[in-house]
Amino acid sequence: MHSSIVFDIEFKEKGRIMIVSQFNQGRYPFQGEQKWLTPGCGVLLTVE
Repeated sequence: MHSSIVFDIEFKEKGRIMIVSQFNQGRYPFQGEQKWLTPGCGVLLTVE
C-alpha cells in the first residue's frame, strides 16, 4: 500500500496491548504486521 503507515503506542497504564479484530472476533497482541495501518482504516486497542 502506497500510503500505509506503521505506528506504535504507549499507554500510561502498564499491560499488554491487544488489538480487537473486526474479522476474527478475537484479541491479538499488537505487534509485527498488526502495527501497519492502511489509509482510512482504524483499530480498537485494549490493555490487558
